[in-house]
Amino acid sequence: MRGHRYTALPLTSTCSVICQSYKIIVYQKENRLESEKWDECFITPSVPFAERQKYMRKLIAYIILIFVYLSITACGNNFSMDDIEKYNQTETLPTGEIDVKNIKQLETIDFSITDGEDSITLDSDYNKLKINKSEEKLDNNYVGEIYSGEFVYKVYMHKYTDFDLYVSNSNYNIKNRNFDEYYITQITLKNSTFKTYRNITIGSDVEEIIKAYGYGEELTEEEQNVLIYTLNDMKMQFTIDENYKVQDVVLSIVVKDMH
Repeated sequence: MRGHRYTALPLTSTCSVICQSYKIIVYQKENRLESEKWDECFITPSVPFAERQKYMRKLIAYIILIFVYLSITACGNNFSMDDIEKYNQTETLPTGEIDVKNIKQLETIDFSITDGEDSITLDSDYNKLKINKSEEKLDNNYVGEIYSGEFVYKVYMHKYTDFDLYVSNSNYNIKNRNFDEYYITQITLKNSTFKTYRNITIGSDVEEIIKAYGYGEELTEEEQNVLIYTLNDMKMQFTIDENYKVQDVVLSIVVKDMH
């Protein structure tokens, strides 16, 4: 320190400065070690990634729910931790115990809709469609193209009051069809006038779906529960709202990936 002038910190001795610096270094070292341990836990875990994802989602859900709990109790409302646990247990659809042993397996006819008068079947020739429903005129019904390897499929839309139909030449190359043959590749219900072959429509209860089709594949899309049933390249999808009612019904053809 000879030959140099240092300005001491106010009310702090040289010894306390050195001691504080030492404490900071030790603290930073310990903090770094703890951080490394934490990172190590997530970077090189002993449990599979899927399991860690599951636990992390639950952890985040619990943190959010606890925050909500603290906010509500701060406002004087009567809300217990048991309520949080009950809420957390309703992440999946409340399908209950439903006997599905005698449910008939899916057939092609299941991927159709009807109002008791007219019927429309997925993957049927659109040019042969005969229904007593008026099509709404569109300025341009061309939707776009779907690419699968070197193959390009074109998609058109036909709009009706109760449903929308999408027609395409999708998968023509693997179904022995001509390029200019267009089949119905998607049916989207818009209200409860039309129903599926097993009487499911917009507004149906989720338990009605299970009783009709069994337990399908359950997914979450855009924070909504979705039940999916498939047969070959045909897919039937039910979107379920917060009241466990059917919000959307979509029947569609899955385009084969030719890569």
